[in-house]
Amino acid sequence: DRTNPAAHADVAQTAIPEASFSLLLTTLATQALVSLGQLAAPDQEEVVVNLDFAKHCIDTLEILEYKTKGNLTPDETALISGLLYELRMTYVAVSRQTQKVEP
Repeated sequence: DRTNPAAHADVAQTAIPEASFSLLLTTLATQALVSLGQLAAPDQEEVVVNLDFAKHCIDTLEILEYKTKGNLTPDETALISGLLYELRMTYVAVSRQTQKVEP
């Protein structure tokens, strides 16, 4: 309820992490993992695979890697490289599994 101050208090008490490049990367990676069926979405009981959206998230991370090349800290470079590697491997595995299941 928008007029209920108690409802706003719950939201205000929720810790919102400081915005950072690393947080952006991990947010996109988490969305990809949910779309790959590796994590359950908070609002869904069953895991749903959406390869198109997973690819979109991975492509977005690839664009970020390309556009920021040479401007990242060593930790950020390692993070984006590691996330992309893991997501690509997971994407391939999940897409193979879904192809086997489909007639």
